[in-house]
Amino acid sequence: MKTTRILAICGLFALLAVGNAQAATTGEFNGHTYTYVDTKMTWTEAKANCESIRAHLATITSQEEDNFVYNFIIENGGISSWFGASDAESEGTWKWITGEPWNYTNWHTSSGEPNNSGDEDYLSNYSNLIGWNDDKYYSIASSICESETTPLTVPHSFTPSTTIKSSEVNENFDTIYQKYNDLLLKYNDLAQRVTTLETP
Repeated sequence: MKTTRILAICGLFALLAVGNAQAATTGEFNGHTYTYVDTKMTWTEAKANCESIRAHLATITSQEEDNFVYNFIIENGGISSWFGASDAESEGTWKWITGEPWNYTNWHTSSGEPNNSGDEDYLSNYSNLIGWNDDKYYSIASSICESETTPLTVPHSFTPSTTIKSSEVNENFDTIYQKYNDLLLKYNDLAQRVTTLETP
């Protein structure tokens, strides 16, 4: 019975995240789906946000992919976006969060990047979009999520107190919200039954 209660709670939390979804734009390249997230977050928040839709912060491993992502950011009106790499583990040793080989780079070398100015350990593109920049984890930027399959939903906001306009939510929000309410009712009913069964 306790296992059933835990599963019900997990399902409720999953729908809570989906219910706070915001609109985002997706694109396809080389069998991967890329999602541009306009919501400004820290690198840590952006990483968790991508993982919440079974994706990861984009890993740029070729010039062709870099070109696609560059154009994708421009098409969405973006400037600086987080990517999935860090040298927090060992300064100067950059790694993709997916474990892919670090064989391609596009640092904005004319501006001295990466310069680790003030302990910068996380990868973004430079503010003028030409080349990469190392940045602080608490800096705020948009982000690019990448997955091999189409995400289940667009990333959720990390600012629950923010009012989301109807024009900003995806077209499935009403359906998802109704399912959340239905699940909440079922969970409350299940919790009542479990409590009754556990009473000596």
